[in-house]
Amino acid sequence: MGARLLWALTFAGCTWSTGPVQPDDVTPPPPAPVEQDDCEAASARLKELECRSPAGTPRWQTPEGTSFADACEAAANDGRDWNPRCIARIADCSQLNAAFRGEYCPR
Repeated sequence: MGARLLWALTFAGCTWSTGPVQPDDVTPPPPAPVEQDDCEAASARLKELECRSPAGTPRWQTPEGTSFADACEAAANDGRDWNPRCIARIADCSQLNAAFRGEYCPR
């Protein structure tokens, strides 16, 4: 009977979980660094291809007039990767959205 009581007391304080316990203060690893040249190359490619939104707004600048390169660098500083290396290599504007999301990256 003593062994059963010990076993019950051992597991009485345990909780069952469906996965590993993660501390609340764990931060995700930083994204791969985005180089300034990458953002500038992507901006130049968008301008070269004359990529525009459905409304006709140039994609090489924001609606407020900020260059894609500057907006890309600001996003990278905030931890967002716009995949400028992929955008710089697109063959036509139809590939932009997939490259931006990281779903397609021409070689």
